[in-house]
Amino acid sequence: MIDNEDRNLGGLPVPPNVHIVVGMDERSAFKMGDDFYSRFDAISQAPEIPPATIPEIKLNQPIGDDDVLFPSPLNWESIFLGRHTFDEGTLDILPGALLKASQNKVSKLILHNAPFEDPKFRFFITELMAKKRFFFNGEWHDLPKDFRLQFAQPDLSTYPDVIRPGITPGKKRIVNQTTLPLFSNQYKITENGTLKPLLGFFAADPEIELLVTDNLTEIQWYSLLKEAKKAQCTLSIKTTPNVFVPEPLKQLVIPIEALGEGNRLIISNDLDDAEEYYKPADAITINSDPKTNFNSLFFHVSLKNKVFQGEETELLKAIKKGKPILLKGRFSTTFAQQLQTLFIEPPTLWVNGEPVSAKNITVISDNAAPFKALHKTAHVYRPEEDFARLSSDLAEQLKKVYQKLKLTPYHSHFLDLPNDSTLHAKWLDNLTQRLEWRAGILPNIAKPTTPEMVMHYLDEHSFVFLTSKTGAGKSYFVQKILSQYGKEHHKPITIYHELTGVNSWLTHKGESQPILFLDEANISQEHYALFEALARGDKKFWYEGTCYPLKNHKIIFAGNPTHYEGRFEPDLFKRFPNYFPFEGQRLDKILSPILEHCDNAPILLKLIETYYSKAQDAGLNITPP
Repeated sequence: MIDNEDRNLGGLPVPPNVHIVVGMDERSAFKMGDDFYSRFDAISQAPEIPPATIPEIKLNQPIGDDDVLFPSPLNWESIFLGRHTFDEGTLDILPGALLKASQNKVSKLILHNAPFEDPKFRFFITELMAKKRFFFNGEWHDLPKDFRLQFAQPDLSTYPDVIRPGITPGKKRIVNQTTLPLFSNQYKITENGTLKPLLGFFAADPEIELLVTDNLTEIQWYSLLKEAKKAQCTLSIKTTPNVFVPEPLKQLVIPIEALGEGNRLIISNDLDDAEEYYKPADAITINSDPKTNFNSLFFHVSLKNKVFQGEETELLKAIKKGKPILLKGRFSTTFAQQLQTLFIEPPTLWVNGEPVSAKNITVISDNAAPFKALHKTAHVYRPEEDFARLSSDLAEQLKKVYQKLKLTPYHSHFLDLPNDSTLHAKWLDNLTQRLEWRAGILPNIAKPTTPEMVMHYLDEHSFVFLTSKTGAGKSYFVQKILSQYGKEHHKPITIYHELTGVNSWLTHKGESQPILFLDEANISQEHYALFEALARGDKKFWYEGTCYPLKNHKIIFAGNPTHYEGRFEPDLFKRFPNYFPFEGQRLDKILSPILEHCDNAPILLKLIETYYSKAQDAGLNITPP
């Protein structure tokens, strides 16, 4: 949102009487540096929150049948108050412990492992005990006047009995922090647009082989085994390396190696080199970043007019047909845990309450941490192999460039190396120039950047990163000057903004050229992995499980050099350094028409130019007026 001009958030107009209030902790504000202070009209420091007062908690208390046990702070409201349930279009309430206490006039509840670390829980308990009533599902619920709560930590020296399996092996079920809720209950979106409750794994399968791949707390272990015993489910329990097992359960647990059946996981220091080496013929490459989630790739869920819609994505349909798939990039821990079922026999994906066979999938990442329970194949990129494609003189020259700029060579830097060796010197000059711009070594440009320069660059590249000192006018150039240039030269341009505009950019129709504009592209911790296909020159673009044809789609990024405070370099620009130095209009040319009616205009202009120069040298972020 650029101050008062075209006020919008992701395309949503912001009325003039609406003010944006941003809440931020001190540590995050400090990391943003001067950029934080330059982007807000007023900053108010909030007082520190006083330390919380915690009631007495009794230790090592036995867990009674009517006691309330909180395995995790994440779902305390569902356990304590209740949760909504859906059954083929019928909405109902499954009461929690407190709602039952209100209905049955119970005067005492014992809470084990209460989540006092959650401020919302602390506030709720304080209000509850002061008023002896609570608000839930649109109405107040009263408690007896003598109602009281007792807080405890459970005695975990003993655990619920485990029913041992017979000869027949049970179904394999992976247990981690992400899959844990599936053992209690699940839902399925039906063809009629309703939610149908499904049995949890324990109730659905009489025999299960538990593969525990993640650390569970002692209370989570207790709750898991309690749920299995309640469902009379027989269990064999196996754990991958370095998984915590409570002492009383160690004799029941079988240690196993990391999961490695079914599909393959590659960990590499260079994603592009690994892809080139391991990608199956005709495989679909899907780029992932830490924000990529399971449903966005495989199963789209929406709710409209009280009707649920569940739609298999084009990607999931390709998997069902046995099409080879390559998942590449960085993965959140949650997403990586959802993919663990790919690495047991039979390999599957758990989608909408059902297993989907998924045999031909390769996962490539440069971060092994989210995949700690899986067997990994290591792939090491050796830049010497790419340097060897050049003559010895040119190779040595390029090595010195990397050393001088303190940059790491990537295989992607060599993707456009011509087969004709007579063109290698020119190619090297171009790469050297781009690497220097990437390092923040910008030329002193006398003339302003013109639309012709940028459009010519985009004729030869799929995207460009406009880089300059702060306040050079990059945003104004793209949104105003470039658009006007397109109109005047009968080459209309349609500008789409930020990541919220990606879908509209991909589905663009008409004769105009679609350009996606991402301003201040190196302030957020966004790595732009989803645009890698465009950077590589692919003709198809997979986005949220759907394939889109690319027809002259381009992207313009804009930002300041990485040595500015609060800037970082996204992975996309490390691997594809399509930097272009930007020079805005001279300040006197911009300000002279504004100041022509002022007295002492030359003096004012001189003062503004002096301040502007000092602000740029200091690295302050300058936003449009």
